[in-house]
Amino acid sequence: TCGGCQAGVTRGLYATSGVENADVSFRKGQAIVVYDPTVISPDGLVDAIHAMGSKYSARVLEDEPV
Repeated sequence: TCGGCQAGVTRGLYATSGVENADVSFRKGQAIVVYDPTVISPDGLVDAIHAMGSKYSARVLEDEPV
């Protein structure tokens, strides 16, 4: 549970077009992301996390409109 890695993923998500909010918790093994679905899809978010490095994995657990 590297704090630097968690911060890096958080920064990476905020730098992703369409991301409005990101709460990343390595301890919980999850990220809760609020995004604009007209800009990026859930699969696009997964791709963005994978692009941050091979040590990160991601999948969509739940996709609910807010």
